[in-house]
Amino acid sequence: LASVRAELYYLLGRYFYQAAQLDQAISLFQKVPRESEFYPRAKFLEAAGRAVAPRRRLRGMSECAVIGPSAADG
Repeated sequence: LASVRAELYYLLGRYFYQAAQLDQAISLFQKVPRESEFYPRAKFLEAAGRAVAPRRRLRGMSECAVIGPSAADG
């Protein structure tokens, strides 16, 4: 199992990245060891996920603000 662990972390991270579960993907990409051939790709996707994640969170918060309580509620 140890011989394929880095590849498994990378592939699972990629799966979660494509499923837009960026926090889970980033966590898995961080587990890829530096010595692995998958390390550069994992770091690239980790950085991409970190760049996209804050915008996704902000978009979610702005949607809450739009959907949130109206003036008539309060």
